[in-house]
Formats: sequence, C-alpha cells, structure tokens
Amino acid sequence: HGSSGVYVTTPRVTRDVGEARVRGAVTNAGRAPRALRVVATVRDAAGARVSEAATTVRVAPGAEGAFQLALPPVRAPRLWSPDDPYLYTVATEVWDGDRLADRVTSPL
Repeated sequence: HGSSGVYVTTPRVTRDVGEARVRGAVTNAGRAPRALRVVATVRDAAGARVSEAATTVRVAPGAEGAFQLALPPVRAPRLWSPDDPYLYTVATEVWDGDRLADRVTSPL
C-alpha cells in the first residue's frame, strides 16, 4: 500500500496551542497549464472547522507541483490520551476552478 501523498505533521503541540503543517504534491495530467487551489481544513471530532489554510499551485502540463501549508494554530487543543482518544481530522482538497478534483482525509 502506498501513501496518499499528503503528509500532516505537528511541529508543536501543547495544552495551549497545536500547530499543524500539510505538504504534498499535485499532478497536472492535462494538456494546458493549471492553477490548482489546495485547501487544508482541520475539524474537531464534532466536525466543526477549527483551522484552515489555502494556497494556489501553478502546474505545467504533465508536471507536478509541490505545496506546503502552515495552518493557523488551534488554541487549547484537546490532547489525545488513552483515557480520552480524541482525534481531529485534516481534509486536504484540490480544486480546479469550481470543481473538486481530489480530497484526502487524515487523522490528527
């Protein structure tokens, strides 16, 4: 099994703040250049949005374009423990204009 190609890291997590970063790449299999919008959204266990960041990746035909997003910090995150296995999720979406081209959901 291979990776989805989207990588979520948490460079800093404390009781006061949780930071997340998302990186990956998008491929343009088309014959024209594309400006693809990548949106990463952190949601709590109830589905409420707690952080979001976006960027535009310009990709030549047949090429790959890397992206990296540093999401705004989550204030007072609920920390995971064996007694309270609380998880957030990160949804990373690739938009080609108004069309959702891809979506990867990662636990956090």
